[in-house]
Amino acid sequence: MHTGMWVEGKRTGHGVYINVNGDRYEGQFKDSKKHGKGKIEFASGDKYSGDWIDDKITGQGDYIYTNGDRYKGQFKDNNFHGKGKIDFASGDKYTGDYIDDNRAGQGVYIYANGDRYEGQFKDNKMHGKGKMIWGSATQWAGDMYEGDWIDDSKTGRGVYIYANGGRYEGQFKDNNMHGTGKIDYINGDKYSGDWIVGKKIGQGIFTNANDDRYEGQFKDDKRHGKGKIDFASGDKYTGDWIDHKITGHGVYIYATGDRYEGQFKDNNMHGKGKIDYVNGNKYTGDWIDDNITGQGVYIYANGDRYEGQFKNNNMHGTGKIDFASGGKYSGDWIDENMAGQGVYIYTNGDRYEGQFQNSKKHGKGKMDYATGDRYSGDWINGKKTGQGIFSFANRDRYEGQFKDDKRHGKGKIDYANGDRYSGDWIVAKKTGQGVYIYANGNQYEGQFKDNNFHGTGEIDFANGGKYSGGWIDNNITGQGVYIYANGDRYEGQFKDNNFHGTGKIDYVNGDKYSGDWVVGKKTGQGIFIYANGNRYEGQFKDNNMHGTGKIDYVNGNKYSGDWINGKQAGQGIFIYVNGDRYEGQFKNNNMHGTGKIDYLSGDKCTGDWINGKKTGQGVFIYVNGDRYEGQFKDDKRHGKGKIDFGTGDKYTGDWMDDKITGQGVGIYANGDRYEGQFKDNIFHGKGKIGYANGDKYLGDWIVGNKTGQGVFIDANGDRYEGQFKDNNFHGTGKIDFTSRSKYSGDWVVGNKTGQGVFIYANGDRYEGQFKDNNMHGKGKMIWGRKTQCAGDMYEGDWIEDSKTGQGVYIYANGDRYEGQFKDNNMHGKGKIDYVNSDKYTGDWIVGKKTGEGAFIYANGDRYEGQFRDNNFHGKGKIDFANGNKYSGDWINGKKTGQGVFVGANGDRYDGQFKDNNFHGAGKIDFASRSKYSGDWMVGMKTGQGVFIYANGDRYEGQFKDNNFHGKGKIDYVNGNQYSGDWVDDNRAGQGVFIYANGDRYEGQFKDNNMYEKGRMVYANGVVNEIVWPSGSFNG
Repeated sequence: MHTGMWVEGKRTGHGVYINVNGDRYEGQFKDSKKHGKGKIEFASGDKYSGDWIDDKITGQGDYIYTNGDRYKGQFKDNNFHGKGKIDFASGDKYTGDYIDDNRAGQGVYIYANGDRYEGQFKDNKMHGKGKMIWGSATQWAGDMYEGDWIDDSKTGRGVYIYANGGRYEGQFKDNNMHGTGKIDYINGDKYSGDWIVGKKIGQGIFTNANDDRYEGQFKDDKRHGKGKIDFASGDKYTGDWIDHKITGHGVYIYATGDRYEGQFKDNNMHGKGKIDYVNGNKYTGDWIDDNITGQGVYIYANGDRYEGQFKNNNMHGTGKIDFASGGKYSGDWIDENMAGQGVYIYTNGDRYEGQFQNSKKHGKGKMDYATGDRYSGDWINGKKTGQGIFSFANRDRYEGQFKDDKRHGKGKIDYANGDRYSGDWIVAKKTGQGVYIYANGNQYEGQFKDNNFHGTGEIDFANGGKYSGGWIDNNITGQGVYIYANGDRYEGQFKDNNFHGTGKIDYVNGDKYSGDWVVGKKTGQGIFIYANGNRYEGQFKDNNMHGTGKIDYVNGNKYSGDWINGKQAGQGIFIYVNGDRYEGQFKNNNMHGTGKIDYLSGDKCTGDWINGKKTGQGVFIYVNGDRYEGQFKDDKRHGKGKIDFGTGDKYTGDWMDDKITGQGVGIYANGDRYEGQFKDNIFHGKGKIGYANGDKYLGDWIVGNKTGQGVFIDANGDRYEGQFKDNNFHGTGKIDFTSRSKYSGDWVVGNKTGQGVFIYANGDRYEGQFKDNNMHGKGKMIWGRKTQCAGDMYEGDWIEDSKTGQGVYIYANGDRYEGQFKDNNMHGKGKIDYVNSDKYTGDWIVGKKTGEGAFIYANGDRYEGQFRDNNFHGKGKIDFANGNKYSGDWINGKKTGQGVFVGANGDRYDGQFKDNNFHGAGKIDFASRSKYSGDWMVGMKTGQGVFIYANGDRYEGQFKDNNFHGKGKIDYVNGNQYSGDWVDDNRAGQGVFIYANGDRYEGQFKDNNMYEKGRMVYANGVVNEIVWPSGSFNG
């Protein structure tokens, strides 16, 4: 419906038009079209106020969208076109140039998040030169980029300045640093070199803020390949790198002057290598983790030479050393010390063969002295100590105990004169208890001191007499002794044939008693000393310890308390030699009942005991602050119990054989909490752990490691469900990332390795083989609809996330490539079938047809030959569907160079080409049997040439644009001849025409006719000067 002005039946002037669809326009009309100023409210809710031309929004105007977007500026044909400004409801703003509704030209775009771009646009994208400053609400807050853009991506040359002060200047591609570039980090580090997809890859120089300088190859931001580093410390290294670490072969020169050449691994000397120390020492051999370990030769500056096994920089294992002084050792080593079995030959000729410890004779060994003496036996710290045999050069022979190279302890000596002694020795002298047998048969048994009988003793003379009593300095002195036939020896008081009163008895087994006797039995107060050195002092009854008493054991232990029938029973205190102290109940010589023990270490335990062992309920407090309360069995925590560790960790649950085993809950000081099964103090079985950082795991454990089936949810929400091994995803499993990506398949040591399916958040889907988290092996990728490759599909080989090897790529539009790939590009041999039915088979380099190949067009044209950058380039042959053929040179897709062109009509050109045209020197044989040989320009005969007609006429001269033009001569088959000027295939200008009969005309021509003035010389000699009356004459 229209309300307003009409002129000659058409809406013209001001009016209001309401469309049937609900749109309402109020404004100017012309010829029934909106034209001039006007305002429209669309049924959709959009509004426009401004200029109109021929029913279209054209000129200046203001457009407000229903969603709140508002544009003010220039329009053309209903599109934003020209200068304009738009405020988006989202908060974004743009001011600048538009073309056909798209941002194109110069402009400023301010994002709602504070990002600000100023520069060139194309098709609504940042394209050309531009500067972007990121706003405070983004992860790039404060960053700035100024440089080239292509399709909204930083691509080309530019400068990126980070908010933290870092600065990159160089090449970009697809928003990544790509190509060559230099970056200065805020911490003072610097890098200059190659980049690929935002990472340092290729050749470069990296200088650390501390002045370390590396020059060499990089891969994935890491030093990788060949490289040289000069450390600020003065150290230098030249050689191989892998993953940012010195790995492979190289030379390392220390600032001190030490020089190592050989193999490395993970920044450590590892493998075979040789080091020359500045102090003159040298080593050649095996290394492990920066330590001399394995087989090698070490030569000291002083001339000592060791050859053998090493461990952690020490001589360790078996080896031989030749000392510069003349001594030699061959045998076992531990931590730089002679230890184990070996042979040591001294400079003076002494030879020791046996055991060593800490480079001293220690253990069993035999010494042959240069003097003729010989020793075989025990050694401690380089001295004869323990049991041994010493044979003197004079034939004396001692067998027994030694200490600090002297006879000490128990020993027996056979003298060369026939005397013998067996007994105690102290500092090489007979001191203590012993037996001395003379060569004449006398025998003394008793105490000695400084090689003399001293104290109490018994002597049996050769005549059969016996005496038991005291001795001082080889003289008999003291109390009497009764010696039984069985060897028991009593000294003391008797009554009624019984020991009664006070007395001392020495039993043949070595036991001794001194004290009270009643009717032949130890009863009352007494002291009993066992042969092994134990000593009891206290009450006796009927030969048994009974009542209260105290015993000191030879090992240092002590007991004081109650006894019954010779056994500790009742209440008592037991103090161990190591300082441990038990106070409580005893039974049958064992701690039994309730008691408390304080260990010298500071540990304490209070609770139940059975047969000498903690069994039952108890509390154990450790010196380190740990506190256990619960059940014990056989001195071990066993059953239910709770422990609070001094570190703040806590555990409540089952124990077995002193170890956390069974079901329990562990709460750790760092906030981690585990609930589940344990074995030998380690998570083992089923269990659930919540980490303080928010990570969670529920599943199987083996020896403290997540191994078996389980579910792992990390703090950011990523969720893995599947198999584990040694705390790594290992086996088959599925992970759902919070980014909405998903993977299901095989894992090895925490990395996607094996067969699997990865679905990306953008819809891309890969199914195939993986290695170390990369697509690697055989696999199929289908790109999702949200990517620039939407709908494309690739199936084939992959290496480290790149399409590399043999594969098939099918484009969403139907194009299909099958062949070789490298680094995501078609590379090598391959065939592509285009949806338009074009086909190509041949070589590819970096995604482009380059090398040898054949291209068949849908229309039937077929090219076979060389390519470069997707163009025919080099030598090639094309057969056109229309019958034409060409064989020869090509440059950038055009026939250029030398070639042969055969037309479907039979014409054949052989010569030079340029930009698909005959150009240069060439020869053509026409199917009509005409021929031309000469110059060509842009497909036309131009320059000097010869044209022979099928009828035999022959022209030789100049051509232009396929016409005789310039100077030329033609011989007609009828015998006529013309030589002179030509214009556009016509005789024109000055020339000479000779007739077959001999007549000759010389003069001017125009349009093939004699023109104006001329001279005719007839064959008969007549000459006429001619002026053509009509101005021309057709000769």
